[in-house]
Amino acid sequence: MDHADGDEEASSWPLAGLPGELAVASYLTAPAGAAAQYRLIVDTLLDEQARSLTGVSRAGLEALLRRRLDQLGGPPDGRSPVRPGEQPDGPPLDRLGDLPLDSRLDRLVGWGVAVRWPGPAGDPWYQLTAAAAQLHRSVRRLGAGRARA
Repeated sequence: MDHADGDEEASSWPLAGLPGELAVASYLTAPAGAAAQYRLIVDTLLDEQARSLTGVSRAGLEALLRRRLDQLGGPPDGRSPVRPGEQPDGPPLDRLGDLPLDSRLDRLVGWGVAVRWPGPAGDPWYQLTAAAAQLHRSVRRLGAGRARA
């Protein structure tokens, strides 16, 4: 039977035990601006994980993101980065203000990309899951290959 949207037919597929959605990769397929923001956060968490296995506090992550945006010279919303000799659209804090960090972190936790736990002072701390770290390392390698091609 042919279904208009295919939902009825597709709903039995998960019961077959076949692979389906890979939620940990969801940050890669978000709309363009959001995907750039998710990748910035995941990239920053992965770099921090290489330095420390204790995770990073919410405040620490914000500082790391601010520093990274300053180094990149562009906003995390998919717009073109600032070219040499041009001025960014505002200080790094203003560009970070365009990033809904808490809601992005909530989604990353929900997708199994990051884990969150209360830190010593009750503030949230974050770290990538092992699967997300492995996936993002692969994403970096793929991106590096495209840059050279």
